[in-house]
Amino acid sequence: MTYSPIFVSLGKKRYVGGTITEDNGKDISGATYTMALGASGETPPSTGWVTPSVNIAGATSASRVLKLLIDNTTPVGTYWVWANVVDNPEIEPVVLQGPVPVQ
Repeated sequence: MTYSPIFVSLGKKRYVGGTITEDNGKDISGATYTMALGASGETPPSTGWVTPSVNIAGATSASRVLKLLIDNTTPVGTYWVWANVVDNPEIEPVVLQGPVPVQ
């Protein structure tokens, strides 16, 4: 899947992300969420995890809509948008979107 470039050199801002869903239907509405931009769609980033810019309920209690604001402070590059559910037991980070070119 490909996405349109985000032109940060023009000072524009864009939200990236998507819906995260717990596969077994477990209620994740009370969990804590973090997001990060990674250089790979295979390996989660080790740093840069932040609170989502948008965090709203999904269609069920097992889903959440998470978005991250990309602005002109983001270095030029190609990124994958990762999400992490801080829950018990811990859910592995997942890719929500990517690759996302920032130009």
